[in-house]
Amino acid sequence: MKQLARRYVYWKFIDKHVKRVVRECAVRALLRCRPPKAPLNPSEIPENNCQRIHVDYAEPFHNHNFLVVMDAKSKRVEMEVCYSGPTSTSTIEMIQNVFARYGYPDVMVSYNDAIFTIENLQKF
Repeated sequence: MKQLARRYVYWKFIDKHVKRVVRECAVRALLRCRPPKAPLNPSEIPENNCQRIHVDYAEPFHNHNFLVVMDAKSKRVEMEVCYSGPTSTSTIEMIQNVFARYGYPDVMVSYNDAIFTIENLQKF
């Protein structure tokens, strides 16, 4: 608000006056009394390792994509490198590599990235 005012006019103590006008504004007073934010709903911590995992792709880095798999209990992170663009087939292969090392989880959570909503990945 102060920057906007300074674009068009300037006088001594402009910052102080703008603060006072904003503080005394009736509309702002109504907005200040917003209802409290809804509480977070964290998921429960699983009893065992590899019971629930979370999967997602990290942003591309040096033209490579990285599949990130995190265990919800131990917070252990596994990363698989995808040297070309991720496909459903390559994603399934990388997830199977992680499963081969640690076993199959009861639940696999993804964050509705487009790659995870493809039909053959849903079936997998």
